[in-house]
Amino acid sequence: MNDLTPWLDSINEGPRKRAFFAAVFSKLEDLGFILKNPDAIDGGYRLEFRNDDNLTWVIADRYMSWPVAGEYPGIQLYSENEAWEASFRAWTPIQLALDAIEYLAPNE
Repeated sequence: MNDLTPWLDSINEGPRKRAFFAAVFSKLEDLGFILKNPDAIDGGYRLEFRNDDNLTWVIADRYMSWPVAGEYPGIQLYSENEAWEASFRAWTPIQLALDAIEYLAPNE
């Protein structure tokens, strides 16, 4: 896995948000997701992780948009096979986000 420390260092909104992303990145690595744009790490830009076996991907971004909350750090999950997507702000209870990621890559 790539060293995502520079990306995590770009999170300036507090340790809880950084911990959210650190846990997400660890789960993605455990499930075999591959970072498709490692050149975005140093700038703290949007990261895209893919699991091509399951046609699923996860986007991590410091500036995602929510209709009510505006721009806020978070993740988006996509499943091409099951045609669903979900978004989680960095304030989401981490276990909820990790369970959703686990659902993307079930052990078959």
